[in-house]
Amino acid sequence: MSGDTKRKVTIIGASGRMGKALLELISQDPELVLAEAVEIENSPDTGKNISAVFGIPIDKKITSDKETAIRAADIIIDFSSPESGINTVQFCQAYRKALVLGTTGFSEKQSEQVKEAGKTIPVLFSPNMSLGVNLLFKITRDISSFLGKNYDIEIVEYHHNKKLDAPSGTALKFKNEILAGMNRTSGNIIYGREGHRKREPGEIGIHAVRAGDIVGDHTILFAGNGERIEIRHVAHSRSTFASGALFAAKYILKELNSKPGYYSFEDIFKSFK
Repeated sequence: MSGDTKRKVTIIGASGRMGKALLELISQDPELVLAEAVEIENSPDTGKNISAVFGIPIDKKITSDKETAIRAADIIIDFSSPESGINTVQFCQAYRKALVLGTTGFSEKQSEQVKEAGKTIPVLFSPNMSLGVNLLFKITRDISSFLGKNYDIEIVEYHHNKKLDAPSGTALKFKNEILAGMNRTSGNIIYGREGHRKREPGEIGIHAVRAGDIVGDHTILFAGNGERIEIRHVAHSRSTFASGALFAAKYILKELNSKPGYYSFEDIFKSFK
């Protein structure tokens, strides 16, 4: 794309770890340009120039006017909080804007609101924007369809000590894929483990570790008699998630032509078969 045809992206949660990674990549992207960078009104970065605050070569101030920022863009990328994310969804619906949503921690009701929005706008939601993790979701489901009823399954996730939600949205997605592989919608889920009792058949254990500056580390363990299988994904940098989010944004704009729908990375992968 030439400079005149770059597509405009607004970032919600611009001062967060993911927001900064997205701004850095957008500043280098030949196909995209930043429309606006949004933060909450009481953020110390609101009103400041991106270049001055983050050292990223974008000459634009961070704004708290989310509505105007969304109207100015072709597509929105949101890595914020559940409450802010739902507010973003509502504005995107009002102005018919495409949305890539990476925010986690939504309640069941909020998740339904996100899905419902797909009836009027394109929404790609994933609790993890890594291409590798999204491929592992499918692999985990496939393994569970063969081994899930006879093998013990545990999910262990590690993240930095500032992460608010536990377990991670990615760990919960792995849990849902395991259940789907076994043709189940619910199960005996154990969050952490303590006390004095043996493991019950059919349990799925989920364990959350919060320490240091760990970007993201997920292991899914299938253990049977005489063998075990471990599937592990380790993120070395947040640019992994940021590049995945931009990949998704371009796919919505170019391949889907901003067609309404509730999408996942699996929808993207199907188009490359």
